[in-house]
Amino acid sequence: MADNRFKMVAYTGSVIGSDFWGSVVFDIAGIRTPEKLPALREHRRDRSAGVIDRVWKEDGKLLASGFYLDTPDGRECQSLIRQGFPMQASVGIWCSGVEQVKKGAVAVVNGRTIAGPVAVWREAMVREISFVSLGADSATSAIAASAGIPSDGNDFWSIVAEFEAKGHTRGQAIIAAQKKYPGLHQAWLSGLKSGTRQRRSTECEIAFFAEVDRISEVRGLSRGAAVSLVVRQNPQLHQAMLNEIRGR
Repeated sequence: MADNRFKMVAYTGSVIGSDFWGSVVFDIAGIRTPEKLPALREHRRDRSAGVIDRVWKEDGKLLASGFYLDTPDGRECQSLIRQGFPMQASVGIWCSGVEQVKKGAVAVVNGRTIAGPVAVWREAMVREISFVSLGADSATSAIAASAGIPSDGNDFWSIVAEFEAKGHTRGQAIIAAQKKYPGLHQAWLSGLKSGTRQRRSTECEIAFFAEVDRISEVRGLSRGAAVSLVVRQNPQLHQAMLNEIRGR
């Protein structure tokens, strides 16, 4: 159920303090995660609060979504968030490749230039993400699935519907949703191309011509030229659209 789901900004890509490493930053590009993760309370292995079934990277941040367990900690976290408690998140992360940046030197991490001394974890594995009252990365958050960043690829259509309710046409709404949540849009398109999710009868056609409209607007091309470009750049989506039309 939607009200049993949560989502997290698990890590914002910022420098944080560590008792052992001093200043440390995790390179989001090098972070790996298993398919599912435990959602713990305060990194305690004996305090299971939920299951994280999706982790993704967007705008230099590590994001996650999942569902609460029917445990004391799961029920309490859900209740606290519903009541407006500003719950934060913290990653349980294991380093497998570190770059030591000395004082006076700089490194580019997560799209930012960071001055040393700092330990840059270039490769790491996240094995759990915890609900915490105070995270080392103070800009993290854990919120209800119905608020903030959408929780999974299917939620892209919820964003589209919001723009349609504001008076946008379907194509305009898709473009606006794509601009607002590029990572979510990509997840939706990937699902369409791979066939990993059941699609609506007109999704591919709408997606194709929304991309045509976007290319035409951005590059100043005629609609015909934009169609040709999208066919070349995204043949999977074009073929999916054709299959969709033939199947009517």
